[in-house]
Amino acid sequence: MAILEKDALRDAPLKAAPQQALTFPGWPHIGADEIEAVTQVLQSGRINYWTGSQARDFEREYAEVTATRYGIAVANGTVSLELALAIRGIGPGDEAASQCGARRRSLLTSTETHRT
Repeated sequence: MAILEKDALRDAPLKAAPQQALTFPGWPHIGADEIEAVTQVLQSGRINYWTGSQARDFEREYAEVTATRYGIAVANGTVSLELALAIRGIGPGDEAASQCGARRRSLLTSTETHRT
């Protein structure tokens, strides 16, 4: 009898679970306070690091909140990875390991900066 049940299960048509549509929140989410802050900077005409104070203020406040000596604002995640590798002295010919499933960009950063 056990063999019959096993065969019956093997030959039974597979029924897929009903699929549910996945919804993700919109990205990036930009709130009214962020829009107002950007608007103020644009209206001031002081839109770069040298003429405005927003980036320096952010760096200082970030360092305070994280209890570190410095905070450095960079353009994007790739630049932050390049900077982290350089700060640690990882250079050409050095081996840099990345976590399993790491984003492709982090691996490309290593190769673009001549790290293996």
